[in-house]
Amino acid sequence: MLSPRHLIGPEESALGRLRAEVGETDEFVASELGYESAQQMHDSGRFHAGQVDGIALAIAAAKRRGGFILGDMAGSGKGRILAAMVLWGRRQGYRPIFLTARAKLLTDFWRDIKHVGARS
Repeated sequence: MLSPRHLIGPEESALGRLRAEVGETDEFVASELGYESAQQMHDSGRFHAGQVDGIALAIAAAKRRGGFILGDMAGSGKGRILAAMVLWGRRQGYRPIFLTARAKLLTDFWRDIKHVGARS
């Protein structure tokens, strides 16, 4: 996935700081989501590389009790990132709440929840 030119520097900076904090982002996300390894997570086909980076940034922010704004362009997989955060939150003992202005978004989100294995 391509990033807008003006966001490449800030993205690389944020990911660099994250790697300094948690190590390799793929391993961090795999561990936080309950995969045995990053390879198992990748083999599952549930997330592409850009989504893994977004999930890593979101989890790190949540662990610091911070916020995370997910403003990727249409079709970039925001629903999968949100579904991964539901999976992560459930693993931490949180009860996720989903609010939307349009009912169709709930259907789309439920599809993503099922895809990442977070529906139990």
